[in-house]
Amino acid sequence: MGKLVEDMTRLVGEIEALHGSRLAFVENLKQTVGEQRRENRDENAARHRACAEQQREMRAEMAAAGRAWAGHGQQPQRRAEFAPARAPARRARAGRGA
Repeated sequence: MGKLVEDMTRLVGEIEALHGSRLAFVENLKQTVGEQRRENRDENAARHRACAEQQREMRAEMAAAGRAWAGHGQQPQRRAEFAPARAPARRARAGRGA
């Protein structure tokens, strides 16, 4: 029976050691994933700010171009409006209908 008790004691020790290393692994994993999420959030925010700044610049350029256009007293030419030609009325065929 002594050998069985020694083996069981050794196995219990190994199991406890593995549990400890597993908890350490999980904590390290949580920290690593948390850091990656923060980096992604910061990168996305930086991209968003850059895109918003680019849009503001484009709007300012368009507004300046509009003011420059209006400053010359010119108006954009209007397209000539026309109605589409009507299709000729269909003639009633002889022998059909009233």
